[in-house]
Amino acid sequence: MWRVIFLLLVTLWPESAWAHGSIPGMQGFYWGMLHPFTSGSQILALFALSLVLQQRQPNSEDMLIGFLAGCIAGAAAAALGISGFNTDVPLTLFAVAAGVLTASALKLPVPALTVAGGIGGLLSGYVSWPDPGSASGIMPSALGAIVGSAVIVIVVAGLIEIVRQKTGWAWFPIAVRVAGSWLAAISVLLGALLFRNMP
Repeated sequence: MWRVIFLLLVTLWPESAWAHGSIPGMQGFYWGMLHPFTSGSQILALFALSLVLQQRQPNSEDMLIGFLAGCIAGAAAAALGISGFNTDVPLTLFAVAAGVLTASALKLPVPALTVAGGIGGLLSGYVSWPDPGSASGIMPSALGAIVGSAVIVIVVAGLIEIVRQKTGWAWFPIAVRVAGSWLAAISVLLGALLFRNMP
């Protein structure tokens, strides 16, 4: 426990940053990785998906594969010109469904989990494709956004699983279910705002 506290203190200690872009032209990749944090519906969907992944271990490995494949397919669909599709409402509905699935702890067969991951990936990959521009600008940004989405899902699910394994708290699965219900509730509120602004 002291090691974790020490690591947090060292990480949060204010200090001068001497970092620089090591690969010229890759700034778009770095900005793309932050893209999920610019879309409320996407980040909620990714967090909710992370909870389902952690809760359904080890059956959810195929769900993660479905999500990654869906991200690539969604980005490819956007790249091929399938445009004009607003993903805010579908991503919000996905976040609600994944939150409810987590809160209920309903056991689904592996194929259903894989399809659910694929749907989340399709939506996330589609929204990750940037606005039209030069190929040298679009590709790094799109790749960064897809990698960022995958990293968020893997890291959040992994951190939750590490806490569960290290602590062994009997009530931890209940806390995950509560977090799922909170995400579902937040997503419903966001969805209400989205529908309110629709003509």
